[in-house]
Amino acid sequence: MLDFARSRAEALPRIPVQWLVSAGTLTSFAWLLLTDRIHPFFVYVLQLYLTF
Repeated sequence: MLDFARSRAEALPRIPVQWLVSAGTLTSFAWLLLTDRIHPFFVYVLQLYLTF
């Protein structure tokens, strides 16, 4: 049983954890921004951060 699970796990492509975390963060921030659930102050701070 464990050999079967191990062979199935090895067949999956290896995606770096940093990419998954980055994609999740961007997706959640975009969702909050699209549903107007984020304060405009945070958008302003993000714009300031991205300009430097």
